[in-house]
Amino acid sequence: MSSFGIERSKLQNAKKQIPPIQLRTFFDPSQPWILVQDGSLLGFFDWVPKNLRVGPWSSFAMPTLTVIVMALIYLRPAYDEYDTMVSFYPEAYSKFWWYNLVTFIYMLSLVGITCATRTKAILFTFTIISWNINMVRHGLNALAPFLSDGHFMLKLNHVLRFPALVSATITFVVWNFILMPYVCILYSDQQEKRMSFLRWNFSFRLTQIHLCNIFYSILNTCITGSREGSKLHLFDSEDLWYGMVLVVSYGVFYVTVLDRIGVHIYPIFSPRMKFISLIWAFTVLLFYGVFRFWNHVMIHHVLRFDDMVTCVFSITIVMFLSHHFFQKSK
Repeated sequence: MSSFGIERSKLQNAKKQIPPIQLRTFFDPSQPWILVQDGSLLGFFDWVPKNLRVGPWSSFAMPTLTVIVMALIYLRPAYDEYDTMVSFYPEAYSKFWWYNLVTFIYMLSLVGITCATRTKAILFTFTIISWNINMVRHGLNALAPFLSDGHFMLKLNHVLRFPALVSATITFVVWNFILMPYVCILYSDQQEKRMSFLRWNFSFRLTQIHLCNIFYSILNTCITGSREGSKLHLFDSEDLWYGMVLVVSYGVFYVTVLDRIGVHIYPIFSPRMKFISLIWAFTVLLFYGVFRFWNHVMIHHVLRFDDMVTCVFSITIVMFLSHHFFQKSK
């Protein structure tokens, strides 16, 4: 989370007023559902309409979540046809192997610096979860040549493959084409706040997790996840199931934990939304659409390593210059 938009004095006063929240608090029936004042942690989420922060859930929220969870349990894969042979992965010390190793170290360093300089609570955002899944995938791809066939880490790598790409895709689309424009419009009549947001948005760290993460994910799952020149496996129904488990698990965590402590990162998924059933149905369709899209891309298009790396460097440079421009515009 960031303190963007919150005056320092207001932030300090809010910290003094926040009640102590411990793990057992969530299981104490004597505690109210909303554990912070007005359902906005430290005032960070005052911009979210109050009817989405406090009050009763939509009558459709619980039935919808229950149906989705039960459907996932019923549709769980009966068996795994995925090949967990070491020979599928890039050879040690090859170009693809070095890419995975170096990128893993880089991604781990960035999230470590972020946690050290910001707050560890950022680890619970869907964006950072996506970053961390892709980070782990890079590490496992680099480790694969030193494992044995059928090793559980190779199975874990397979389990994370589609969740890594779908989460990066959703983050890329939702942030850059929905949330960022929305905030800019929200502050259209407040020039100082809008410029402050743009400076923050185009910073190096935000550029990496909101823009470049999708390219790291493509490189990892669609290009360097197998030996150079070999054909990647397309995503199958099992991969789609793993992706759905990721989003539904996060959705349950969102409404049972984050909602209670007033962290409304994605208010459209508030259980108080009147059309929550349609939103969840659209989310399921969106995940299926991403599943079909990336299979189509792998079948009909050649994704080149050099092109993706060039995109990462080009975006980073452009965003750095944009950040510098907004800094000078103070």
